Amino acid sequence: MKTLSEIIAYNKKAKSLSYNQEVNIAILSNIVLNQIDHPLSMMLYEMGIKPNIVFGEYDNILQDAERFSSFDIAIIFWELQNLIDGFQYLGLNFSEEEIDNLVNKTESELLFVFKKMEKSPLVLINEFNTDPFNSNLINENSIDRTCNRLNIFLKTNLPTNFKIINVNRIISRISIEKSFDLRNFYTSKALHSFSFFKAYVDHIKFFLASRFGNVKKVLVLDCDNTLWGGIIGEDGVDGIKCDTSNGIGKAYYEVQKIINTLFNQGVIVCLNSKNNLNDVKEAFDAKQMPLNFNKIIIKKVNWENKVKNLIEIGQELNVGTDSMVFIDDSDFEINLVKQELPEVETIQVPKDIYLYPLVLREALNQFYNLNFTKEDLNKSEMYLVEQQRKKLQSNFENLNSYLETLQLQMAITVNEETTINRVAQMTQKTNQFNTTTLRLTPNEIKDLMETKDKYVFSFSLSDKFGDFGISGAALVSILNDTAIIDDLLMSCRVLGRKVEETFINEIFKFLKKKGVNNCQIPFLLTNKNKQVEEFFIRSNFVKVSFNEEKSLYVSELKTDKNLNIIKVKYEK
Repeated sequence: MKTLSEIIAYNKKAKSLSYNQEVNIAILSNIVLNQIDHPLSMMLYEMGIKPNIVFGEYDNILQDAERFSSFDIAIIFWELQNLIDGFQYLGLNFSEEEIDNLVNKTESELLFVFKKMEKSPLVLINEFNTDPFNSNLINENSIDRTCNRLNIFLKTNLPTNFKIINVNRIISRISIEKSFDLRNFYTSKALHSFSFFKAYVDHIKFFLASRFGNVKKVLVLDCDNTLWGGIIGEDGVDGIKCDTSNGIGKAYYEVQKIINTLFNQGVIVCLNSKNNLNDVKEAFDAKQMPLNFNKIIIKKVNWENKVKNLIEIGQELNVGTDSMVFIDDSDFEINLVKQELPEVETIQVPKDIYLYPLVLREALNQFYNLNFTKEDLNKSEMYLVEQQRKKLQSNFENLNSYLETLQLQMAITVNEETTINRVAQMTQKTNQFNTTTLRLTPNEIKDLMETKDKYVFSFSLSDKFGDFGISGAALVSILNDTAIIDDLLMSCRVLGRKVEETFINEIFKFLKKKGVNNCQIPFLLTNKNKQVEEFFIRSNFVKVSFNEEKSLYVSELKTDKNLNIIKVKYEK
């Protein structure tokens, strides 16, 4: 763990670098928050994001809620101990009437903040807690009752763009003694320690990672001593352990149950194991393991280099290796991946196997998703069906002939409210076909739909094998006779099927009816979206201005009548 001086030195160096993305963060509080900005800045720099952190005025949350409502992120520290000056001792003797008055006042203030920030992209608000002063008491007092009532109100009235931070979990990890600085609280109302701020930032980073598109999508697993105890080539199927009959087997059984949780949330599960495929399949079948072998998307069970296998998994899924988490028991394999693919998050199975389920539970955070949609529930099934499509494609030499057999259908919507959550999620997660990588929230998408001359297009795609769900979107603004496509994005699952060309063609048809003659598409080059430039070239867009990172592509609204492989319909 870095010290404060080391973090400050890191931030000073990181600040001088260039970044494609900048984020405005407001911190609102009724106490003094010394030094939280240092670990928070470091965390964002490590994500490749330039932070602009602004503190509100001391104990001025209501006014600051309106002042900072348009910031990308707001973090609220609303401490129970400072609802009124001296509450940590005055509250001990509060009557029920006094509790009611304080609770009612605070609830009204919370509702005011909820209203003022209902369109904020993301607000993190801490649960109320009594730990600084009540942790050693065995009886519940009026301070505890006040806390419990406010937390119930918080949970039952929270807007969808607010997320509650359970600070008790943070405190439990580093201890009460290390979380608070009571000397500074009594002298300057600075309650928390620097150790707490580091732990707090570590806890909230996955909310921010999801908000800005840095979420993990793929879990890649070794087999021996990772999915089960033992080595199948040495111990045989009967000798490996993954059941509830003994301690080691229970740990691995629980691990597979946790992996199933991720699978059910749409995380893509793959294998990367030096083994014989038939032996691995036999182990799954014979042991009746919780993890379903047939639902594992890609199985790189061979004797190849595991780095090579990871690269191939990324290519086959059409995702970057930076969206992967790799779990293995071997020091050698973990260190090799760290060296060759440092962007892959690696987790080594602990030597003490009883700690393994706990380690894996912590890894669940890597896949945290701010906006869970029905497409997530079906994602694994979609990839399994995609393998059937690829098998069919191998029978055709001509792409168009193959596409015609798929019976592709595209359903397009324009400013349809039922698509808001999914479109917002796509802006946050889609990286490879994404023109500007805008990261928007449901509230921001909703505002676009409600603004004159702005249109949110989305499409779902299906074929004879199944439904891809909502797989693409475009955010369009009309200015006089020119349309600006502020963002054009599509899921990697549907690319290469004339989908890109068909979607833009339909957008052009819509815009022509609105009297638009020209189209502009800003393009922000990242290390992941190179294929967008290839699409521009195929579609005869012209690059009119550019630098190393930002470009502008323009096109007249010429539509192609020959794009008839995909059957298109519009839905309301």
